[in-house]
Amino acid sequence: MERFAIYFAPADGTRLAAFGAAWFSGAAWRDWSDPTPARMTELLASPRHYGFHATLKPPFALADGADRTTLMDRVAAFASDMPAVSAPPLTAQQIGRFIALRPGGPAREIDDLAGACVEAFDDLRRPADAAELAKRRAAGLTQRQERLLTEWGYPYVFEEFRFHMTLTGPCAAEGEAQAILRQLAPLTAELAVEPFHLDAVCVFHQGDRAAEFNLLERFSLTGDVASARRHTAVTPPN
Repeated sequence: MERFAIYFAPADGTRLAAFGAAWFSGAAWRDWSDPTPARMTELLASPRHYGFHATLKPPFALADGADRTTLMDRVAAFASDMPAVSAPPLTAQQIGRFIALRPGGPAREIDDLAGACVEAFDDLRRPADAAELAKRRAAGLTQRQERLLTEWGYPYVFEEFRFHMTLTGPCAAEGEAQAILRQLAPLTAELAVEPFHLDAVCVFHQGDRAAEFNLLERFSLTGDVASARRHTAVTPPN
């Protein structure tokens, strides 16, 4: 079954896009010895499947009666209402066993935008099936995350959301993660000196679960604060 997702992905020609291209092509780490290029290829297998992105609305199948045209029209309207938002500069950080780019400080505007994305298109989402729910629960969820999973199809939304752009799969040991972070520092130095601007939302498509996600269209955020109020995210139940 095909799926769609609403992500942030950098525009071509930006520093962030250039970093992503070098990282995912292997140009950034082909001469490394710790970890080796072979190991880095393993660590990037999962991130490559989803593409260089930050999730705003997690992957979903379309509900009965919804179609791609409706989704694209709705995202275009959403983007025309929502303003671009900013956050502290992106830095490479360890999240559990993974490494990702994350803002170096609070990113409330981005958190609010992501919450609005989750809510605005949820009527187009087919409810998660039993297999998907079981997969999410296998990671171990808090009571709050279980309630979010049940209602929104994903446990890490609203106050559980953390903006990030995944760079690796799970590292084998703390030493491996630290070695990668040390070598990432000079590669991300230019990103860490200026605020991060989230200026677009992107619709990605996956033909089936085995396929990679591919960008369908990038919609620039061109709205203002007044028009954004139409898409104020819900306050989830406690």
